[in-house]
Amino acid sequence: MRIGSFVVFFLLAGCAKQSDVDDLESQVSSLQRTVLGLQRELEEVAAIKVVEGTILNRNYTDANPQFASIPLLSGGDQPIVVFFGIENAIGFYTAEGFSSVIWGGSDPDFTVEGTSGWYLLAPDFSKRLVSSNYRVKFLQ
Repeated sequence: MRIGSFVVFFLLAGCAKQSDVDDLESQVSSLQRTVLGLQRELEEVAAIKVVEGTILNRNYTDANPQFASIPLLSGGDQPIVVFFGIENAIGFYTAEGFSSVIWGGSDPDFTVEGTSGWYLLAPDFSKRLVSSNYRVKFLQ
């Protein structure tokens, strides 16, 4: 533990009294419990959803031909994307940049055939992502 190492160094250097070190360790322990509690709360309240698929030519819409449009949800509030990745040669998903999340509704100029709703837009001016597998993790 890094903080513990710092406390030991601090103590050995003679820069603090034992009571100061004890207070610091107590505060660190309290903060760690708070962080763990907040993580559990977040997991309960906002489950992360995952969408996977393959980018095809149909993912490039008339309205956004230089972006791969990735369908996320057909309705509800705007999703908050926490990860967008493309599968590499050894099966791992590496983070890729994305432009935005848009509401395409059911307008055929903005939607991918057979889908409607919210889309992630990934810049792809040369269509290098065609045939790539993707994974998107998001909150809603």
